[in-house]
Amino acid sequence: MILHIKNMLSSRCKTIVQKELQSLGFDSHCEELGTVFVSNTVNTQNWNILKLRLGSAGLELMDDKKTSISNQIKGFIKEILGTQEDYSDASISSNLGEKMHMEYPNLAKAFSERNKQTLKQYIITERVKMVKEMILGHKDNLSDISSKLHYSSTAHLCNEFKRVTGFTPKIFRNNL
Repeated sequence: MILHIKNMLSSRCKTIVQKELQSLGFDSHCEELGTVFVSNTVNTQNWNILKLRLGSAGLELMDDKKTSISNQIKGFIKEILGTQEDYSDASISSNLGEKMHMEYPNLAKAFSERNKQTLKQYIITERVKMVKEMILGHKDNLSDISSKLHYSSTAHLCNEFKRVTGFTPKIFRNNL
């Protein structure tokens, strides 16, 4: 049986989940964050106990696979963008497909069914959040930020930033 767990974004969370399952007598294995393989079926009573215990640790046992997929995608996107390694939309989609063992169109469909935006819009929004954080840090100029976040140009960064926030990066920085 496969369990999907929301907010399982670190090895600490993984340990909490495995300890809770073990305390209920289940053998489990976690290959990736958010997904746990359990050796046998979890009955309703144990499901409810596990749901309460995980809830007290800030985790949520998911009943819906598409919601679980959506949450895993969000975690992976933040992980990918946080590395600041060279990436493009194509590499993000191939990374997601590999990590989740699903075709990108299926991931994108599940994501958009559970969110009020497409996967591409979400990625853009997350990149703009990173731009905001870097502007707030006052360490880098727009050209450096554009380079670090792999925008094709500073103009591209400015246009995307304005489309998402309604402000240019310069106006945003001046209004801090």
